[in-house]
Amino acid sequence: MSINDYTFASYSQPQDIALAATPEFSQRFFAEVFKEFPALATSVVFLRWSVQPDHPYAVFNFSSGGFCVQIDPGLEYIIVWGAGEHGEYGDWMGDRLASALDHVRTKRVVV
Repeated sequence: MSINDYTFASYSQPQDIALAATPEFSQRFFAEVFKEFPALATSVVFLRWSVQPDHPYAVFNFSSGGFCVQIDPGLEYIIVWGAGEHGEYGDWMGDRLASALDHVRTKRVVV
């Protein structure tokens, strides 16, 4: 079977529905992101993808670039990626939320 044998589909979700369906650690992460960068709360698009329907994706697009956050609820990872780089933050890091937030801060958010 090749990748061409799969049908990929994505769909967007309203923020409140997307966040309600995520684990507590990701709700805390997004609350901190939106507290520090309030404009991101109004511009984020939450997506689900047919290949990993339990993984919410948050797409942040802004004038100085953009990035995406993927939540892996099974492994409890926060994955921040975009512009050719990514970071995966899990329980092996001590405080995955602080590490993922530090990564977001490097994105020079200008909305």
